[in-house]
Amino acid sequence: MRQVLRVQDVNAFDRLQLIEEIGASGLSIKNVHKGNGCIVIDFFSPLSEGDKTTLATVIANHSPARFQGYIVKSAEDVDKITRARINDSFGGLSPEVRQLGVMTKLLIGLLKDINNATSLSDLKSRTQQRYLTVKSKFDDRNVFIQEAETFKTDNNL
Repeated sequence: MRQVLRVQDVNAFDRLQLIEEIGASGLSIKNVHKGNGCIVIDFFSPLSEGDKTTLATVIANHSPARFQGYIVKSAEDVDKITRARINDSFGGLSPEVRQLGVMTKLLIGLLKDINNATSLSDLKSRTQQRYLTVKSKFDDRNVFIQEAETFKTDNNL
């Protein structure tokens, strides 16, 4: 027996989690499919009116954990998303390689500034500008990490 439910956003549903939740409610579920603006649920047998009410309750209460727009099931999922965010903020490649690259550029730039500075105040001004540029990248990194840790704590992951 097939039930077709119209929904606002099919991406708001985690198919596997929904299968588990419907099964846990006592309904004999076969599978769940995401359609165009609908969720299609296959059952082994026709649903009674009570079963339909149970299904409606399960669907209404279905709320997968989301972090940065992605459905997450574990702390590892949150860590992967955080790693990708840090990776993107440093311009691609692996975060470690990019962070090392940023620090290398900082050092080379500082050496150039020392060589090209006309005075101590000129050197200070050049150094502060480089510092602020690099600091902003690492501040973003720290914010991403803190958001992930808070989310994992709040969602018991």
